Amino acid sequence: EHTHLVPELDGVRLLSASVHEFLHEVPAASQDIFRIASMAPGALLLEARREYERASQRADEYLREIREQGLLAHAVTQCIEAAGHEPEPEAQKALLRAASFGKCFLDQFPTDRKS
Repeated sequence: EHTHLVPELDGVRLLSASVHEFLHEVPAASQDIFRIASMAPGALLLEARREYERASQRADEYLREIREQGLLAHAVTQCIEAAGHEPEPEAQKALLRAASFGKCFLDQFPTDRKS
């Protein structure tokens, strides 16, 4: 079976008689958050939100760790960026809920960010 590679601006498309796949680089924010045992600020914020939904005090521990490092705004930004690249709606919702949760603990969050 012949396979054809078609270059795209943001990846490569693989075409054959039985397969049509698109390969692209996983964005840095997604890598940081979803890497196994990640301690990235966005990963901790996502986990804090999950623990909050379970009414666990671990949520406070995760938030405290992020805030002590001064990385809460960065964690919110990571979650928003990762949600923008995530194809699964449930994962998008989880990331955006985590970002919203984190923004509750910020005095100010820059909203004029340019992509």
